[in-house]
Amino acid sequence: MPFTSVCVTASLTPYRFVCVTASLTQYSSVLTPYSFACVTASLTPYSSVCVTASLTPYSSVCVTASLTPYSFVCVTASLMPYSFACVTASLTPYSSVCVTASLTPYSFVCVTASLMPYTVVL
Repeated sequence: MPFTSVCVTASLTPYRFVCVTASLTQYSSVLTPYSFACVTASLTPYSSVCVTASLTPYSSVCVTASLTPYSFVCVTASLMPYSFACVTASLTPYSSVCVTASLTPYSFVCVTASLMPYTVVL
């Protein structure tokens, strides 16, 4: 394909990271114009790991992990424009845990927990 490409990047300093990206079409990275896959790893600062995969314009999977500051873990999955699931965890500051699930534009489940300064559980 005229736009087919594969890119692998590695850096040591500063903000060490490893990025692997694959693209088969002009717009994307694996199957369709909206389809892509990305894997990113960083050590410092604010170390993080990100894995993203998309098959359609509305379908995607994202996993993100960060250590500092404001450490958090985020897992997101979407199959349709209005269907998704999200899990988020944060340590500091204002530690919180959020779990969200939606099947239709108007149906969803949300659980939120915060420690400070405004503790909330829904």
